[in-house]
Amino acid sequence: IKLMQRRGMIEPLLRGDFTGAIHKGAPEWASLPTSKGGSYYGGQGAKGINDLRDVYSKSLRRNQGTQPTPTPTPTKPAPPKPNHNSPDTLRKGQHGHSVEVLQDKLINLGLMTKAQKKTGPGIFGPRTEAAVKKFQRSIGIKPSGQLGPTTRRTMNKILSGDIKKGAEGGIVRHIQEKLVRLGYMTRAQVNTGRGIFGPKTDAALKRFQSQHGLANDGVFGPKTFKALRNASPRHSQPNQPNQPPKPPTNGNAPEYKRWNVYSTGDRPARQADGFEDLQPHHGPGSQWTNYVSRSVQLNHNLQKRDIVLTRPGQGNFGQAVPSPLQGKVLFAGDENDGYGNKVVVKNTRTGQIMSVNHLQSINVRRGESVAYGQNLGGQGNSGNSRGAHVHINADPSVIKRWVADLADGRFDGVRRRFDVGRRP
Repeated sequence: IKLMQRRGMIEPLLRGDFTGAIHKGAPEWASLPTSKGGSYYGGQGAKGINDLRDVYSKSLRRNQGTQPTPTPTPTKPAPPKPNHNSPDTLRKGQHGHSVEVLQDKLINLGLMTKAQKKTGPGIFGPRTEAAVKKFQRSIGIKPSGQLGPTTRRTMNKILSGDIKKGAEGGIVRHIQEKLVRLGYMTRAQVNTGRGIFGPKTDAALKRFQSQHGLANDGVFGPKTFKALRNASPRHSQPNQPNQPPKPPTNGNAPEYKRWNVYSTGDRPARQADGFEDLQPHHGPGSQWTNYVSRSVQLNHNLQKRDIVLTRPGQGNFGQAVPSPLQGKVLFAGDENDGYGNKVVVKNTRTGQIMSVNHLQSINVRRGESVAYGQNLGGQGNSGNSRGAHVHINADPSVIKRWVADLADGRFDGVRRRFDVGRRP
């Protein structure tokens, strides 16, 4: 029936025109096989029903002046072109609240001044465009002067403190390259994890922060961004990787922003500016020890003291811990002995040995030579400890000089500050 409908046979049949119907369907009837397998046309071979459909359909379309529609070849969609006119992109000439928010972020990053903003608050003018370009150059992005998605995302990560250990990407690669140029990392260290914020990048950034008076937290935030952007290579860095530092002289002693030094013990913590202000170590019979490490044998006792290094507006964790001794690192790490992360140093000239314990992080390696006052790591509470502090085991003479220099920030053995704290 469907075949008769396609060939137009139904309409003449309804009119009683049987001959006309046969003529319309004659090609089909003529080609259908007989019981003997031949065609009603005699010598012509019979075709299968599918072959007949294909042949006659093409023939009819050709006679009607139409060609079969070719099957379209599937093609891959063209990649979307970057939309520079996206509403998410801020550019020169725009104005409004979002531009003013951008200007505040640029001020926070040290790329724009408040006075510059006052010339056009909320207006994306030449000064705002120049500041955006500075930021893009500082993080290795092509300086377009427009705040697109990549620039915006990276800026927000820096401001929120998300770029730290575990981060990855182009901004991390740029930080690593900058640390290499400044001498805080080696090219070989970067190649072990290019673009990955791992332990080596973390340690290098912490060394940079300590040498620039920043919180030793390993976070690439606004202050570290400003310091790293403005830093230039120095020829006398005391803790440059693979280069033993020179002993400090009175004219070249390590300096830090001053700490407030507190002594802890059995009584409440009190501020100390010298050895005489230190409390005895907490607990009866625990003032002395002959232990610093399982790998180091001592034939004499060392005094134990607990101190806390603080600065206004900064957290106690991560504060740089300057070395109480010049010498060679005998051990750096955690031996699971309750002391947590520790560094043991021996002065090869005098034979004195000391250890600083419960560190949050360690910046030196076993066998490395360190200078007096060099940053060994960050203050913490690793091991059996409550609250960030430094536990030191050392000769009293070593502790006396070290505490005096901690109080004035200059590690030259000369005491300059007296009576800075309240006496008990």
